[in-house]
Amino acid sequence: MKQASKKLASHPQEINTQELLNAIQDLATTKGLSKQVIMDAMAEALKKAYLKYSGDDPTDTLLDVRFNDQTGEIQMVKEKNVVAEITDDVYETDPEEAKEQTGKDYKVGDVMEIPIDITQFQRAAAMQAKNVFKQKLREAEKQAIYAQYKDNINDIMIGTIERVEPNYCIVNLGSANAYLAKSKCLPNEALIANRKIKVYVEDVDHRSQGTQIIVSRTAPGFVKRLMEQEISEIYDGTVEIKAIARNAGVRTKVAVYSKDINVDPSGACIGPKGNRINKVIEQIGRENIDVVNYSDNPILFIADALKPATIIGVKLNEEEKSCIAVVPSDDAEGSASEFSKAIGKGAQNVNLAVKLTGWKIDIKLQDEADQNGIDYALVEDVKLIEDAKRRAPKTLVQTTAPKVEEQEVVKEEIVDKDTTPVMEENVSEQEIQVQEATTANVESFTPTKTSSSTVSAFNEYEEALSNKSNTAQTERKTKKYKKDKEEPQAEKESEKVVTKPAKPAITLPVYTEEELADIEAEEAEEENKYDEEIDYDEFDDYYDK
Repeated sequence: MKQASKKLASHPQEINTQELLNAIQDLATTKGLSKQVIMDAMAEALKKAYLKYSGDDPTDTLLDVRFNDQTGEIQMVKEKNVVAEITDDVYETDPEEAKEQTGKDYKVGDVMEIPIDITQFQRAAAMQAKNVFKQKLREAEKQAIYAQYKDNINDIMIGTIERVEPNYCIVNLGSANAYLAKSKCLPNEALIANRKIKVYVEDVDHRSQGTQIIVSRTAPGFVKRLMEQEISEIYDGTVEIKAIARNAGVRTKVAVYSKDINVDPSGACIGPKGNRINKVIEQIGRENIDVVNYSDNPILFIADALKPATIIGVKLNEEEKSCIAVVPSDDAEGSASEFSKAIGKGAQNVNLAVKLTGWKIDIKLQDEADQNGIDYALVEDVKLIEDAKRRAPKTLVQTTAPKVEEQEVVKEEIVDKDTTPVMEENVSEQEIQVQEATTANVESFTPTKTSSSTVSAFNEYEEALSNKSNTAQTERKTKKYKKDKEEPQAEKESEKVVTKPAKPAITLPVYTEEELADIEAEEAEEENKYDEEIDYDEFDDYYDK
């Protein structure tokens, strides 16, 4: 080792600090790393190189590498703690020994630093330092890529095909390359270099060797993200994708759900004449996509998952999470192929339905199910019940709200009637009778609670007044009419002042003789309409009781 050191000392080589700074800047720019990460990697490389070629024990040596990012100067020192009494020769020294080694005075508690001339070993340790430096850079680069792309996991990115190999291809995503395996490409898909491609990021692994971004075009999440991009109701959350089952390149089933009962989830995804779902199909090699409605009720969900087959009934076994789906028998009109539709070509339809729902499904014909006594629930009956449950809360609110408004309107009308100003005393008895009779006719339109034909008109009028809380108003009008017939004019004016102090009297207009004649004629006609006079004495007897 001493001979090697002498040989190294005979060929010292100074480090070009400016070139070193430029190299660090280039690495930071091309690799997307910080300068501190690069300098830490250099310090680690120098430490390992020194320990390998100096012969010192790595566990018995304290080294510190200092890098000046302004001048590019690198210093390496060996450190020992200065103590009064040495208990560990490796990490400790006393003031006398420290002065002998460095020629400087040290006090207890100081740290002795022994400078190391890195030019004595840098040429011999170049390869070792280079390898360590590369390893540190790779680790730092992985951490940087992971931090940049970890938020893109389970999302779609657009990249450029950089290199195509028999079993895989490399996709450039910008600052990093992604690995796309041949098994994760669509069947019969042509991959051409320098062509743009959409990929689904499955994983970003910063612990693996080599390329760490794994992408796919066969994952079910790829279809989900494409539908979010093309269908606005899914993007804004109106329609939610609950489950996806996919046989890449052949067929996919997507279960969708909407919290808004006015939005048909499958119809919103398919679009007019299928134009929305066709945009997704074109991006996955014309792969068929079945959009079905999701339901919390497993009977409805299983029946929809087996479309395009018609399912008339389902029997569930919740303990084993299996079921029997019943299809129309072959002798039913137009249903000869329902069994084959439910199974599908190569059992594709039923297998995808099993993946989509999570239930094991056994398909049986209706005749066979009836012969075996299988007690299955009819899908149409379950659908009616579920629709009623879903619409019940909203229907209840719609039916009750208008009734509250009507009650408020009635109350307002009653208040208006109570606060109507009293007419002046010169209103004729005939006009009062017409007014009372008109009010009675209007009130009589209110439906009564009894259907007996023997109830008198008076009792019907009484019940109507009770329903509308208008008893006080009628009583006041009745008493006023009797007082107007018996008391003099002055007493009536005094009564008005007492009962209605806040209401000003209404001044009647002055009419000409011709206008008065017309008014009298109209009053006579109105009087003829009400031949039946009201017995106010009977009213008084009722209210006195």
